[in-house]
Amino acid sequence: MGEKKTTVELMNELLEAERSGVIIYEQMSFLSSRKDVNRVFCMIRNNESRDCGILHSLISRREVKPSDNMNGFADKLLALEDEKERIELAIKGCAWVAEKITEFSEADLTEEERDFLVGMHRQHIWNIGVMREFLNLE
Repeated sequence: MGEKKTTVELMNELLEAERSGVIIYEQMSFLSSRKDVNRVFCMIRNNESRDCGILHSLISRREVKPSDNMNGFADKLLALEDEKERIELAIKGCAWVAEKITEFSEADLTEEERDFLVGMHRQHIWNIGVMREFLNLE
């Protein structure tokens, strides 16, 4: 088993994932022919973008330069032709983020960081639920 990651390393992984999320949901909002799905993807995109800003700020406050990278998830997801497959993979991405958040040691977090991560976790769980509903509507 690997070495435990630091709080900043975990925050940077989330930042890179959320950057991918902004791209993913921006594109998915244009690719769907359903207006209800488009609106929700735009809302998720806005949340991902906000999370990027907050993570950037939280990392900077620790006097560390935030990562400039984006993980490769957006390319993988957007290469899929089928909307259902894209949504299924987006669900897996949200689940990965929610799981990653549980890796933080609460003892290493400020109250602000803890509150943000709790909210971010809840948002990703909500994202999973709403996307599962989209799959059931087809």
